[in-house]
This record gives sequence, C-alpha cells and structure tokens, in this order.
Amino acid sequence: MSNQMNDSEARFSLIELDDAPNGATVFEAKPAPAPEPLVEASTPLRTDRYSSPGVCADGAARAKADEIAATEAGFSVAAPIYEIGSLVNQWGVENFKSSREEFEAMPTTEEACGKLAAQITAEDRRDIVVPLADLRMLDNGHFTRGTGNGMPPTERAVTGIGTHITPGGAGYLRKCPPALRATNVNHWCEANALKEDGRATSKAMREWESNGCQGVQPSPVMVPNAVTLRSRINGTTNSREAFAIVSPGYTAHDIDAIADQVMRSEAIPADARADITYDGYRARIDVLFHSNVQPENVVAGEMFKAGIMLKTADDGSGSIQIAAQVWRNLCLNLIIIDHAKDMVMRRSHRGNGIAEAVEAGIADAMNKVAHFANKWSEATVENVMDKYGLGDMDALFRGLVFNKVVHVAGVRPEAMFDRLRNAYEAELALAPDQRYSRSIVVNAVTRAAHSEEWRRWTDVEDLETTGGQLLYQPVWNVVIPEKVDLATLGY
Repeated sequence: MSNQMNDSEARFSLIELDDAPNGATVFEAKPAPAPEPLVEASTPLRTDRYSSPGVCADGAARAKADEIAATEAGFSVAAPIYEIGSLVNQWGVENFKSSREEFEAMPTTEEACGKLAAQITAEDRRDIVVPLADLRMLDNGHFTRGTGNGMPPTERAVTGIGTHITPGGAGYLRKCPPALRATNVNHWCEANALKEDGRATSKAMREWESNGCQGVQPSPVMVPNAVTLRSRINGTTNSREAFAIVSPGYTAHDIDAIADQVMRSEAIPADARADITYDGYRARIDVLFHSNVQPENVVAGEMFKAGIMLKTADDGSGSIQIAAQVWRNLCLNLIIIDHAKDMVMRRSHRGNGIAEAVEAGIADAMNKVAHFANKWSEATVENVMDKYGLGDMDALFRGLVFNKVVHVAGVRPEAMFDRLRNAYEAELALAPDQRYSRSIVVNAVTRAAHSEEWRRWTDVEDLETTGGQLLYQPVWNVVIPEKVDLATLGY
C-alpha cells in the first residue's frame, strides 16, 4: 500500500524506530507546488539524446546497472512505473535539485555523530544496581534507597517498573497519583525481594534424585532480586533522574558509543552526511550518500540516494539494529519513491561482544551500498588544483569571485574572498585529506551561507543554490585575465 510522503521531507520520526522490514516500500508523495514554468507533455524532445522517444540511453544504462548492483547486494527494489531511462520532467529536475541541496545542507557524519556523542556525555549517565529489598518509592514518586529526596523516574522508567517490579504493566501505575503509586511499588518491591535461581534449584534437584530421593525434597533456591536504575542529569532541571529501569543482565552500549563507532568507522567515506533523531531514549542515525548526476539527466529507475541506518534504544525497549538502504525514483516527477531496506544486524543488549557486532554490522551495511557511495563520491577525489592548473586554492577562490560564479550583491570582491577562505579553512579542519577536492569547495560555499552574516535572507538561499550548481557543473569559470590588476580589487 502506498503512503503519502514527500522525499524531500523524508526524515524518519521515532514512530519508525520499531519498523522491521527487509524489502521495498513504495511511498507516493504529496506533490509540492509546481515550479514555473512547467514542461508540458507536448514539449519537443531532443532526439539525438534518446534511443527511443523520451528515453535516455545513458540514463537507462546507468539505472539498469544500479538495479543489478542493488539486487546483487540483497535489496528488493520496485520497478519504475515508466520505462526505465525515461527522463524526468521539469518538476522532477527541481525535486532532484531540492533533494541534493537538502543533502548538502546536512552535517557531515563526523559533525553530526560528534554532536550526538557530546550530548549523551553531558548527561553523565550512571547505572545503579539496586536490590528490591532496599528500593523504595517516596510519596512524591521519587525512588530512594534510604534517606534524602530520592530520584524522580521518567515515564519510560515507570514502564520499566511495570516490566520488572509490578505485575500487570505500567498502564495502571501511570494513572495513579504519586502516593498511591508509591504504595503499589513498595508492596511489590517487598513481595519480589527474592527470586528463584532456576539453575541452582535444578542442580539441587538432580543431586537429590541421584541420591535416590533420600530425605526431604529440596525447596527452590531463592536469591536477592534486583533491578538496574539507569540515571542521568536532566538538562532542564539539572538534577539526576532515573530515565530507565532494566534488568541487571542488561549490557549498556549506549547511543554515544554507537555514534563514536560511526564517526570513526573506516568503512564510511569522509563525505557521507548524517541525519540523526534522538528523543532522550532512542536514536536513529542515517548515514547518507546522494547521486551527483546532473538534474536534467535523472531518469525513471534512477537510484539517487543510499546509505545505512542504525537505531537503538537505551531504555531497554529495543535492540541495536543496522540496515542498508537505497532510494529509487519510480516516476517522472521524482515524487513516487521506492525506499528499500535490508537489515544486516539485530543485537540485544546482553552479553559480551556488542561493540564488535556493531562494527561488523556497519561494515556489512556499507558493503551493500559501496557501489553507490563510491560512484557518488567522485567529487572528493577530483583535484581542482590539477584540473585548472592553479598554484594555490586562493587563486581558485579569487577566480570564482572575480567571475561572479560565487557572488552576493552588495558584497565587495575582497570581502567575498575572505568569507570563502574562512569557510574553506573550517572545512579543511574537518577533512584535511580533501584539501584540493571539488566537494570541499562546494562545502565551503554552503558553510559561508550559514556561518557569515548577510544583508538579506535571500543571500543564504542564493549561496546554497550556488553550491549545488558548482557540484553539478563539470567546469568552473576561474580564469582571471592576465591584464587584470588584482591589487586594484583589494586582493
């Protein structure tokens, strides 16, 4: 069944965090207002570019090759509803540009994962194993092991109470006023203070039976029962809270550890972008790559976005999951999108070796999308210094400004040059191995749009558009005539 969504707004909310599925899902997007002018069906076609009317031979070959690569990687992709290789219309061109520009506006994987890891680190998480015999809830709803004001539980922790302490789930507890909730919790903490050790009981029974059942049948072996309170500093109240309650067998491998693994993974190219959702308990990290074909060459059947997805829950409500994913255009407007996922790993928070399993899962997922990531990362290996025969990057930025390739009305050339250089230095600090790449120049233009102050809000949009155009343009105009005296321009 098709669902209404717009790929340019394809962000994954927490509702999706428990999605299961391998295979493809087709989304039918709600069309955005059409750009002007629209291409009518009667618009003449350039027949020299097509093997048959409306079909681009190069695009068809590219889309078919990508389909084969995706299938061999284990994806189940949907077939386009138009003949594969059919060029998109003007609406599709604009939607592809928007999709690419949105991708370019995302932070790099290193930036996004670093920010997420720092956020979790600031929470100062601590796990406290507490025997139920010692655990009590005060009338104000806080947990305590003795004196003091105690530690307030979050609603997710209340769910943990219903799972590990009280019978019947958490629905009733949530409806109780604090004092009544405390009465219930304290009753069941006492009632469940001991639990049977199944292995020890079985061993005692076997020994009794091996002795011919002599004497009194052994009673079940009882041991202290306990829970783990997962605590952290609440950034709003600046006080410690119990954000989850799990069993003592829970092995913590939290969101910050996973983000750090993603950030440091050698399997993920440096130019990958990341989209992250975190609600305080669960997180989803989408590491993404986007096609860099020219928008007017996009076709039906085009694989235009790919990546890996990692999601986890630190409140005990879900396992760590890693999947590979690809997006395919099925129509001429780039609004009917096939999103195919292939789950490569599910790992519960128990036992040893979780970090190793996550590392292997990242590598496996990246291997499934390597065909696309490698092909679309050409901008990271193209050396613009060699291409244009320039002596340094300053000459490149001077040429871009002089020829008004990068231009903002009212900003003098020397000021524009300085802003681009500042943005370039910031990008270089993040990706020193891309010093002379096309992508670092594009990223510098995009960064300048947001890091510098401009007189008009439209200047930001114009610079973002310029960044996208630079990515698609095979050749940039960076030549400055020899007769021009740069000193007169303030350089």
